[in-house]
Amino acid sequence: MNKIIHLVISDNIFGGFEHYVRLTPSINSINKLIESILLKLRETLILYKLENAKVLLQEKKFHIHGLSMNQIYNNKNNNIIYVCSH
Repeated sequence: MNKIIHLVISDNIFGGFEHYVRLTPSINSINKLIESILLKLRETLILYKLENAKVLLQEKKFHIHGLSMNQIYNNKNNNIIYVCSH
């Protein structure tokens, strides 16, 4: 599978952070998609030495509302997938 997914965080602090992830055999679940964007956000916070923000990120729980991996695989419109913390 050579599909690229557009992920965007929906959150009062980190909202708007975007990440594009290519679906691969290792990224094969909703949790793996969430881990992918959170890893990229964490790397960005470390790069810019935003230690307090990194601590805030660790306290949050993220999820994707109402979509299965099958729906994401079969999405022909390449819509944004929101990763929410609320």
